Amino acid sequence: MQLNECTEGCLRTGRKLAVELLVGRTWPSLSAMKLTAHLADAAQPDLAGKVSALGLGWTYIGTPMPPHAIVLFIEVEPSEANVEHRLTCDLLDEDGQQVAVNGEPVLHFDGELTVGAGPDAVPGAAITQAFAFPIPAGIPLPAGRRWEYRLTVGYAVASASFATRAD
Repeated sequence: MQLNECTEGCLRTGRKLAVELLVGRTWPSLSAMKLTAHLADAAQPDLAGKVSALGLGWTYIGTPMPPHAIVLFIEVEPSEANVEHRLTCDLLDEDGQQVAVNGEPVLHFDGELTVGAGPDAVPGAAITQAFAFPIPAGIPLPAGRRWEYRLTVGYAVASASFATRAD
């Protein structure tokens, strides 16, 4: 249906207001960026945009938590390469609420990152780069519950979920 075809039917259903709000507005383009997050016992990025990881892909961990890492793969279109993107990461509980002690987040970090298109990049081909974020030992999460690291880069979101067990 064309926008100008939405007259009588839209008036009856209330859709005309929504159409009027959309017409004539300039909307930011949404990113085609894709994120994938995994948990590892340890991970280290290299200068080529790859990550060397040990114990990649776990979903259960003891508490208090030992040191570990979040590995994030970001795939961007060539137009989004070599551009700064805003990254945030939060630790959430099973209800999607930020984990906090005395009102302070247990884990939150943010910053800027760039997915680089190297000299070998094929024109028009998506670019994938891996990042590793080390998490220090000692986060005292209760055992027997589900948790999630939620990472946001621009409009894209990825999560790495896990459960804690008593060791």
